[in-house]
Amino acid sequence: MSQILWSLTAARDLSRVPAAIREVLIARVDLLREYPLLGKAMQGEWRAFRQLVVSSYGIVYQLLPEDRGIFISYVRFPRSR
Repeated sequence: MSQILWSLTAARDLSRVPAAIREVLIARVDLLREYPLLGKAMQGEWRAFRQLVVSSYGIVYQLLPEDRGIFISYVRFPRSR
């Protein structure tokens, strides 16, 4: 089972999400322990990252080399309508 590491930016982003949605995001991130490729691979300069979309939020993460874990870089917020 992989270790989940949160960047300071991602932790701050997560603290700004409404509590009910935050719980859903954390539960989905926990699934990455078992299914690290669950998120879609990103393209271009972001190709080292994957993005998992949950309730219109994007969780941007990297798989660390040598199975050292999963690094959550930041949480993308939904765009205003």
